Amino acid sequence: MDNVHVFLREICGALASGKMFPVEHPQFRMVLLKAFTTLNGILSNQKELILGVVEEELIYGNEVLFELSTLLKSFITALQQKGIEKIHFMQGIQDEELAKFISFLCSKKEVSGNLQDYFSALGIHHIKVSKLTTPLEERKKEFVSEVQVYENTMKELTGQFEKIVQAKMTSGYYMNLKFIIFSILENFAGHYGEFALLFEDKKFNKGFAHGFNTAMLSIQLAQGLGFQQEEILEVGIAALVHDIGNIGVRKDKENTGTLSGEPGTVIPDDAIAGMHTLLKYEDFLGNLPFIVAGECHLKQDDNIIMGGVISLRPHIVSQIVGISAYYDDFHIRENKKEGYSPLMIYEDMHHNQEHLWPSTLFAEFFRCLGVWPTGSVVQLSDKSIAVIREQNRRDIFSPNVEVVHPEGNKGFLDLKKSEVTINKYLHPMGAGEPYLKFI
Repeated sequence: MDNVHVFLREICGALASGKMFPVEHPQFRMVLLKAFTTLNGILSNQKELILGVVEEELIYGNEVLFELSTLLKSFITALQQKGIEKIHFMQGIQDEELAKFISFLCSKKEVSGNLQDYFSALGIHHIKVSKLTTPLEERKKEFVSEVQVYENTMKELTGQFEKIVQAKMTSGYYMNLKFIIFSILENFAGHYGEFALLFEDKKFNKGFAHGFNTAMLSIQLAQGLGFQQEEILEVGIAALVHDIGNIGVRKDKENTGTLSGEPGTVIPDDAIAGMHTLLKYEDFLGNLPFIVAGECHLKQDDNIIMGGVISLRPHIVSQIVGISAYYDDFHIRENKKEGYSPLMIYEDMHHNQEHLWPSTLFAEFFRCLGVWPTGSVVQLSDKSIAVIREQNRRDIFSPNVEVVHPEGNKGFLDLKKSEVTINKYLHPMGAGEPYLKFI
């Protein structure tokens, strides 16, 4: 049984690697070989390894693997997306068959015919699968709606944070962390407006949700700045764990991140606690999360003083994470207050921009996000109701919208080419709630 658990952890790592690298990439091959070797060891003592999916759990034999639920979430979700409820790994399997199977799980390809015939055409002869008996499209709606992907990702993130805080993180968990970032990159970048309020309803830990939201914003900004995909993934990981000191050491949030001593010159105590935590994982996290955890609270022109030593001004990734975290902190703090609007955040950040961030970074942040994030519900100057659909990089106050009410006005509108303007923001838990079905 222990070997099966090891294999499942390793195949999750291979799945995460397959999302980031082509099958011929050395990084993918290295992770794949570990999983293949473990699987071969299992199959040397039995003819096949059979796994089943029931609802949100993986089953081996008569055992439901509850204790691995969080870790295996990405694997379970990938199987569900393909409509697979049972999988047989058989003696004689080759590493290329496992590689092709993982590549299939990572792809967006849909197979309408017999899945086993498709596998045979690929040269996969020692992996047998059974598809779900209900229609694939219905299962997709049930399992892979955007909200469920968000919830699954948040649940997995919770498990990863707990491992970090408890100093139990391993390289396998690191691959899952990268998979979470890839999920954000693939599913949530550019959709902050749709998802930022979800954790309020679902009762997710506020600290975890802040890390997730900051990663969403940081990834979007890094994309806008032209970072390469591997660099974007590293930015996302640094953003995800930037506040780990507050999460793990000061859960009561008595320290809100305000700098101690002379403003803007000393790394706050909770950030130092986070740096100490992240330093334990430098071997596989690298030093960027460590640096960002210490610097992201600082202003653009601050010198960093730690232990009496003055270092350089904040790293560009620290500034990316810093501006993203500032925005989400403001949103979390103010969004339930009467009269709240994303315009308030923009006006506050614009007022303080000169001291906090380089002007080019500030401008690109709002070119990417917009003053009203994509998915926001707004009332226009003609009293019609609209949903923000696309940002206008040349005019952040004039996005493309879809008018959803009244019936006679429905349609798409480029505010840059219209005399109509945005009158006010409609809060999704207030006046905007009736229109959430259009997001």
